[in-house]
Amino acid sequence: MPACTITWYDGLDNIPVMPEGFGESARQDANIPPPGGVQDQRPQQQRLPTGKEIYSETLNFKGGSHSAPLSIFPDAKAKEMEKSLPKVPPPPSNHYENFLKACLGLEKANSPFSVSGVLTQTFCLGVAAQWTGKKIVFDRETKQIINNPQANQLLWGPVPREEYVHYYTNV
Repeated sequence: MPACTITWYDGLDNIPVMPEGFGESARQDANIPPPGGVQDQRPQQQRLPTGKEIYSETLNFKGGSHSAPLSIFPDAKAKEMEKSLPKVPPPPSNHYENFLKACLGLEKANSPFSVSGVLTQTFCLGVAAQWTGKKIVFDRETKQIINNPQANQLLWGPVPREEYVHYYTNV
């Protein structure tokens, strides 16, 4: 896929401006545990939902938590495309059940490691940018952050102890 820009917002005091036409968003799903187990003490009406926004040249999407479906916004564009969109069958179980059932071989994973591994790498880059407080540039070919040596070191972690170094080699 071609390069893209990701803007990462995370935390209680780092909230994005909602774009025009975004519409209403559902509040935080009661089934999703709070980040880090910390209970948000703000009144319900002040809590923003967990979610994502995806922009392309022709369409804009919004969605709730990582396991929630995406919807097109603004509503006028969604209504215009409604009849041409594919019908997606409901999953046999929720996100958390699916993970456990996939581990047991009872269902196919909705988010297999071939997808979730790359997604996790993306999240780690967001955390590295947040930790440094600076824009980072990632070269996906070399798997390096090329503009910030300190952030790049975060990708590798501390040097392992000598007796464990053989676990850190690529096969």
